[in-house]
Amino acid sequence: MSTFTTEVIKASSSRAELVFIKVPDSLNDLAVNNTSNSVTGTIATMGGTERWTFKNISPNKFLKFIGYSHKLSEEDIEEVFSSRDEFYKMCKHHEILYNYSAYTGKWAVFVVC
Repeated sequence: MSTFTTEVIKASSSRAELVFIKVPDSLNDLAVNNTSNSVTGTIATMGGTERWTFKNISPNKFLKFIGYSHKLSEEDIEEVFSSRDEFYKMCKHHEILYNYSAYTGKWAVFVVC
């Protein structure tokens, strides 16, 4: 069984500075703690649930979670991109999967405030 590897991609759209974090597929209840510079959530396991934490996401910056790349609404996209096309181009350029796919993890999208 392979171990999940978290990835962090920092990028800028025409409207915002962004951070994309690849998180485990089964992650729920994602929360940002800007004080400890970490992201946490709950992962479903065979034995129940466990806490997942990723630290040092973007030191000295305040992040706001806007959603998962595969679930962003038109309003979410319009807030941080000039268009859906810009969103697709950024995802393609950085190899971010914006369509949900099991076993690949999912991408959490954060705006740097």
